[in-house]
Amino acid sequence: MVRPEMFQGRVNVKPVVESMLPEGRGEKQRRLDFWLSAQVITPERYLELYNHPHMGRAAKPGGVHGEMAEWENGQLMQGNLLYPIEPHDDEIHLLIHETFMAAPEFLELGPEVRTLFYNHVDALRNLIQQKALRDAALMAQVAGPAGQMESMAQVQATAPLALAAGAENEGNSEEADTG
Repeated sequence: MVRPEMFQGRVNVKPVVESMLPEGRGEKQRRLDFWLSAQVITPERYLELYNHPHMGRAAKPGGVHGEMAEWENGQLMQGNLLYPIEPHDDEIHLLIHETFMAAPEFLELGPEVRTLFYNHVDALRNLIQQKALRDAALMAQVAGPAGQMESMAQVQATAPLALAAGAENEGNSEEADTG
């Protein structure tokens, strides 16, 4: 059970009414069976949703990747240092983190916690860029010598944009710390 003494400072609580309504296994299975028969979902998605603990959480954007990013937000807010890990959808993670960082509640966090967020997002952007470089190198190997030049030119054209976005956020972190 969650109690007020478990937290320090201000806590924002956003109840989700749907999550307070219990959903039985039979009810969930009937809904998924209907979706499958109507071809709204694939058999693979059926199994994924069937094993998911709560349908309301599964319907949120990003699925399990979005949930993991929100969990990471909670860990970062508690002051825990996290590094991005490979098997997650990096674009969804980045979207969830940046959406939270754009909210007014983010500015109410201490400068140390905001710095953790900025560092985490920068590391995530670097990981995305490394994956793009790795993918470009693999594509160049498959395409041969002519493809190498074209693939590397595309990566070099987009790399400054990613770095500029990271530098822009670093500037925002300094503004947030002084504000």
